[in-house]
Amino acid sequence: MNRCVPSAGFEPGHLPGSPRGPMTLSVTLPAETGGGPHVARLVVGGVLDRDGLSALIHLAHIGLRRGYRELVLDLHGLTDFPSALFSELRKLADVAEGSRCALRLDGLDAAVAAVIDAAGKDDDIPSDGA
Repeated sequence: MNRCVPSAGFEPGHLPGSPRGPMTLSVTLPAETGGGPHVARLVVGGVLDRDGLSALIHLAHIGLRRGYRELVLDLHGLTDFPSALFSELRKLADVAEGSRCALRLDGLDAAVAAVIDAAGKDDDIPSDGA
């Protein structure tokens, strides 16, 4: 089963000039027949808004309920990483552990690196020579 769910709507308080664009979300839930690895995979890209985050977490829980041995969340395509994402990932990790499902977060290291790089640029304030 493979579906693409476009995200709808905008969050109130959107700042002009901040990234916007379509969000894509696809899920692959392999058939439960055969002796395969039984890995569910969710791929997300673009700007993750509130609706998109809800859809991502909902689809992840479907993978957990179906009893897959591993759930892979591919976050490489995201262009921003809202703080709510990290909170939801923590909750999802707890559920996955209780379901005996390995949760793999591909691309999360890139998210952390992007945040660190952005914070470093904010710290590079030009001095006035004093």
